Amino acid sequence: MHPIYICFLIFPLYFGGPNYSDLRYFLTGLLILSALIRVSGQNTDIHYGRLLPADSRLISGDYYAEPSLANTSGHPYFLDPAWKRGYVILEGIRYDGLQLRYNIATGQLLLNLTELTGTAIQIALKTQNISEFSIDGHLFIPALPGISDKILRFCEILARGPATLAVLWTKSLKIPASGTTEYVYESRNQWMLITGDQTIPYHGIRTLNKLYPSVSKELTNFRRTLPKNIRRDRRLREAALVDACNSLTGRLK
Repeated sequence: MHPIYICFLIFPLYFGGPNYSDLRYFLTGLLILSALIRVSGQNTDIHYGRLLPADSRLISGDYYAEPSLANTSGHPYFLDPAWKRGYVILEGIRYDGLQLRYNIATGQLLLNLTELTGTAIQIALKTQNISEFSIDGHLFIPALPGISDKILRFCEILARGPATLAVLWTKSLKIPASGTTEYVYESRNQWMLITGDQTIPYHGIRTLNKLYPSVSKELTNFRRTLPKNIRRDRRLREAALVDACNSLTGRLK
């Protein structure tokens, strides 16, 4: 029996309380406690009667407490703190239409349960068996071992193919050198090119020309034809270059 149940039963013996003959009071209190502790513990599975059995695999994880942003500049999330639509592939099952956020400071993928269960709760999903997720059209896969720190993190995929362009986005709390008492979320990113079983640092077209010298001329010409708005946006520019590289090298096979 859960400790809270025991406390509920013995409390009136010491301090007085409702008459146990009032069965309605007793049962009502017991039901309320049951609802409150239905899900407890830091690392527990959350099951709701309204969900299908398959969904209970997704809705399991740790309760997430919003970090305090007092005396803090910025936030720890990918893009911004707002909930965004996306999907998660967990153990080969794809769950669509979810409300997600990704805390890139802690590596936590957050799920809003409001629409799924009617409860205003957010949880940090267990990420060990997540093979892919998308937030607002941004695709993420697990970072390869050795790429990130001890925390399981995910890389955003900007271009996918024989050469895959990935970016590891992270943030950390820092105190500015000026010595102010306000903390700042400092952003960092690590660009990588994944080819087969190797992952190498990505430095733009120089990396592609070194790996694929047979198409270097075509890639250089392609870059010159890119519209200005794409050339000025690193994400769009590098994704377009890697996609073009995959297309050019595919024709040579």
